[in-house]
Order: sequence, then structure tokens, then C-alpha cells
Amino acid sequence: MPQFLTLRSAEGAALVTAMLPPAGRYDPTFRIIIVGPENRDPYLEHSGAIRKLGEHFGLTLERVRCYPYAGMAPSRR
Repeated sequence: MPQFLTLRSAEGAALVTAMLPPAGRYDPTFRIIIVGPENRDPYLEHSGAIRKLGEHFGLTLERVRCYPYAGMAPSRR
């Protein structure tokens, strides 16, 4: 079962949600997903925290592999 983690601000607001492999262990068949609120790109503001999360679990959490909308045109609102 995937492991879901949320990085939060000091006030408790969700900043980044990560879906990691079971037990946070490397699995080449598992697609790691990292998104911000409303599925926005969290790497722009929180790349340092995401890097630290990866270091904690021994995972490389690169934007091109983990952010599912990388390379797509931004939506117009």
C-alpha cells in the first residue's frame, strides 16, 4: 500500500502531498507522485523540502519523474 505524506506550513496548511512506495522503500515499478494544493506544481516553492523528504527516505524525488503534469502547458483560469 502506498505511503501518503503531507508537508505542512507552521500554521498547518498543506503545501505538498507525496505518494511514496510502500514503507518509503525504492521500488522501480512504483510511480511516485508529488503535487501541491489543487494539483499545482509544488517544486517552484518547496523544492528544498521535497529534496529533504527524498533524502529522509533515500529516494530521488525529481520533478520530471514525480510531478505528473511536468511538461504540460499550464491551465488557463
